Amino acid sequence: MLALTKPFRSSGTRRDEKFGVTATLNRIRFENVSLPLEFIVVGPPVSLNADPAPKRKWKERVNRAAKSSWKPSAAVIEDVAVLIDYFCYDTTPGRTGWIDVDNVPKPVLDALEGLVFKNDNQVIDIACRRRNLFDAPRIGNVTVLLYPYLDRTDPFLRVKISSANAQELSELNL
Repeated sequence: MLALTKPFRSSGTRRDEKFGVTATLNRIRFENVSLPLEFIVVGPPVSLNADPAPKRKWKERVNRAAKSSWKPSAAVIEDVAVLIDYFCYDTTPGRTGWIDVDNVPKPVLDALEGLVFKNDNQVIDIACRRRNLFDAPRIGNVTVLLYPYLDRTDPFLRVKISSANAQELSELNL
């Protein structure tokens, strides 16, 4: 996958030791970047409907977590798919303290805009799931990154971003 970076004055293709091959076209530089990206954000997510101050702090936390895993200096310019798993641990009946799962994605996507993708309109597939770890859900395809977090009792998000194909309509395969 190629990502647009800052314009630069060279022409042709060159080797970049940090990122691999870069190419230029009409003085625009592209880097070869790699998806999928997976990262963990510790702490309870903040709703789309939250007050501005807590929402800003949450977006900063998401951005820092993504930066710790996203090494390219550029955002991808292609369509992406996003999977957000919201893990919590709640022993109370009714579980009224959870935020609605449909309010989780937008602040996360806003925090990734300009870092992982140029604009959140590049997100063409999205899934957000909430699972209570108290209920011991069966979780398939546990990654090395996710595994150490599964015995926690504080909430966290696992975010996965991968390439998407706008010409396919199938199950999200994140």
